[in-house]
Amino acid sequence: MAKLDFTKVPEYAGRQMFLDPAGPVTIQRYDDFRYQRMVDYVKAQRGAFWIPDEVTLLKDRIDYEQASEAMRFIFTMQLLRQTALDSEQGRAPAQVFTPVCSLPEAEAWALWWTAFEQIHSESYSHIIRNIYQVSKDQFNSLHSVDEILGMLSGIDKYYHELHVINSKKVVRDDLLEKKLLTSELDKVLYISEHDHIKAIYKALIASYGLEAVRFMVSFTTSLAMNENKLFMGNGNIIKLILADETLHTEATAWMINTVVKDDYRFREVAHELKNEARDMLVQVVDEEKKWANFQFQKGNILDLTETNMCNHVDRTASIRFGKIGVNYATNFVAPIYPWFESYLDSNSFQAALQETEGTDYLVDILTTFLDVGKLPTIIKRY
Repeated sequence: MAKLDFTKVPEYAGRQMFLDPAGPVTIQRYDDFRYQRMVDYVKAQRGAFWIPDEVTLLKDRIDYEQASEAMRFIFTMQLLRQTALDSEQGRAPAQVFTPVCSLPEAEAWALWWTAFEQIHSESYSHIIRNIYQVSKDQFNSLHSVDEILGMLSGIDKYYHELHVINSKKVVRDDLLEKKLLTSELDKVLYISEHDHIKAIYKALIASYGLEAVRFMVSFTTSLAMNENKLFMGNGNIIKLILADETLHTEATAWMINTVVKDDYRFREVAHELKNEARDMLVQVVDEEKKWANFQFQKGNILDLTETNMCNHVDRTASIRFGKIGVNYATNFVAPIYPWFESYLDSNSFQAALQETEGTDYLVDILTTFLDVGKLPTIIKRY
């Protein structure tokens, strides 16, 4: 962690979001900020707090025992993959973005974003613990699924790159302050501002790919089961997670668009990395399609097929990548699974939970939008 100067009261309204020359966030004052929209994202996420223990999974265990081999395989692989990916996302945003945040609202968003990803990780453990007789057997098998490990390395690469650069800067600044920085050490530790901005931008793009597309096959499959009155507890948890992830998708798109618009350094980097950023996102799509092939290896279930799922991924990528100016052409305009669209609407979501759960849910749920231009609103869910 960088050494912070608390001797001065900072003024944040004129700062850039990341790596402002004035330095990182010191005093966390929330009466002086630049982006009201980011404050609204924080409030929206905070207002949607929930815990997985509120969702009963008694029927899910029965459904699992009675399911076909193909459905059991798909259900288990989904849980393992989601556990692995959110184990990364459940800590990374706070670790890599808060050290470079120059605005308190940006820092707050990274912290709340990460906190909810941790809730998602905890949710998958809650499901596994309640469905399987020996939960540790499922966790122990995770490392043997190459298809999952390959996806992890894709996003971890960019987070790790930024984490290393952040760490080098902290060490170099400390040595420089103590007059202990030698020329040899400086050659190892020096990172140009341009390269630091590039690492931040690539980490944001990697995050966006994960939030926007990476879970689409798993979420759609879980909700298809839910549509057929199967694994309803799991489905209710996925609905909560999907609401969070849609907010994360929108907020990350807004962050990318905003830094490119307002900060010439990011504008230069975005131009420089235009092709690489697109390649990063296309790789996410390709891996999501490969996952569809992997999960259906024992057969199709319900109305889901590998072909239709891949088309669903393409359509989603085309819409969401376009929100950050990345063209991803597809022939699919109409929804592949029309019923899935309803899960992005809070009113149907509220009714679905009331129908399946006997307990009150005194938490908020987001009305989320695919359009970056719209802010989510909050409704009470009882």
